[in-house]
Order: sequence, then C-alpha cells, then structure tokens
Amino acid sequence: MIDREFDRLISQFKRKRADEVISAMYESAERTKRREVGRALSKLEADDLTDDQRETVEAMADALVGQLLAAPTKSLRDAAERDDWSTINTAIRLFDPHGGAGGADGSVPNEIPDLEEAGPEDVPEGVRDAMPQAVLDRIGED
Repeated sequence: MIDREFDRLISQFKRKRADEVISAMYESAERTKRREVGRALSKLEADDLTDDQRETVEAMADALVGQLLAAPTKSLRDAAERDDWSTINTAIRLFDPHGGAGGADGSVPNEIPDLEEAGPEDVPEGVRDAMPQAVLDRIGED
C-alpha cells in the first residue's frame, strides 16, 4: 500500500513540476498575445471596430496561443513522466529566461531537482501536506 501511495505521490510531484513550467510558458505567451493584440487593434483604429470585431481578433489570438502551445504542453508532461528534467529545465530557460514568472508563489525554480536526489523538502507543500508520514520517511531514505 505504501509503494502504491508513494508512486501516486511521485507522479503528482512530477506533474506539479511540469505544470509550473507550463504555467510560465502560458503566462509568457499571454503577455506576448496581449501586447500584439493591442498593437493590431491600434493599427485597425480600435475605436472604429465593433465589439464583435474586437472579440474576433482576441479570439483568434487565444486560438493561436492554444494551438501553438498544445504540443509543447504534452511534451513537457511526457518529459516529467519520463524523469527527463533536462527538457523541462530547457523549457524554463526558453519561456522564462529571467525567472520569476511561474507558479502560484510567482516563481519557477531555475532547476528542477532530480527525483533521485529529492528529499521531503523538495515535494511541493500542497502535495507534502497530503502525504502520509511513512511516504515522507521513504523519500528521505532514498
């Protein structure tokens, strides 16, 4: 039972780490999208556009961001499952080269620890709080 719970929690840990990078990637794309939509609307003389036209431009930009980031999102989640942290660290550098635009606390770690070296303190707080002590002890032993 502990082994199953441990495997489930490690999967959650991996997913959370990938999701932090994915979040930074989407936030970066959202900033670029807002800037470019603003430029496009100003060139189109936004005062002359109807609300429907403005919404169409914004919907197109949203669709482009979603379609362009769908494959990298899947790749990052797959990389996390395979413990391919070099791919995830590369994504951090590509989408958040200056750091600080990531997860709920406003940052994405510069490096994601290898699970071989991870200890209980490396498990995200929300996940760690849900872990039985026996699982935390096992992480600390590895």
